[in-house]
Amino acid sequence: MRGLSFPAILTLLALISLMILSSPSAQTISWEKYFYGNGVDSGYGVAVDSDYVVVVGKYLNSTGYAKAFVAKLSKADGSLLWIKALKIHDNDEAYDVTVDG
Repeated sequence: MRGLSFPAILTLLALISLMILSSPSAQTISWEKYFYGNGVDSGYGVAVDSDYVVVVGKYLNSTGYAKAFVAKLSKADGSLLWIKALKIHDNDEAYDVTVDG
């Protein structure tokens, strides 16, 4: 969102379901990542280790049920390495995550 004017930022924020950023200090942002959805998708938990950022949350599928997801991003640049939907029941949400290692 760097370099956007105020009205454009408001429009963009209305479409963002999840925003993740890396901020090594209070004055700098090294990278930012945005995930766009239908407005009811949410990220709830974040875990970080030396190489990766892992995020969990929920999204609504085409039938309107909440489905849990887990996503793994590179800590270096925020690139999405993989994302998995957890299909267990009709309504699933993930609220917390830890990393092992």
